[in-house]
Amino acid sequence: MTQSGAVITFETAYNNQDYLCIYLDINIYSGKGRGKIVRKAHIWKLDKNNAELISPEKFIGSRRIIKNKICEYICRTMETQINNRDVYKYLNLKNFYPDENGYNFFFPQNTVAPFNDGIVSFAVPEKILST
Repeated sequence: MTQSGAVITFETAYNNQDYLCIYLDINIYSGKGRGKIVRKAHIWKLDKNNAELISPEKFIGSRRIIKNKICEYICRTMETQINNRDVYKYLNLKNFYPDENGYNFFFPQNTVAPFNDGIVSFAVPEKILST
């Protein structure tokens, strides 16, 4: 008999008086070999009486120039560890979470790195997007 199911874990990636960001790792097991991991990030704008889930575009926008800057930075800093063509192909501007130094962009499992590496993320300083 094969077992299937899911396990969800979360991590607080960023928390200050204005924003809270968590990411969820959802491990899905189908009973056949290895499971699949999916990551989702949620950014909440906080105020005294309310919390509102906001879209990633509020942080970085969704223009092609932004995506190009992120891809260029990741490829330049990690050139020997990843396939550069796949960075642009699999970079989704919604797949990030902010931290104190900038942003962490994550990629689906088995896209820019081998399956056994799991979900790969890259820290991109805020100044990269503002130049």
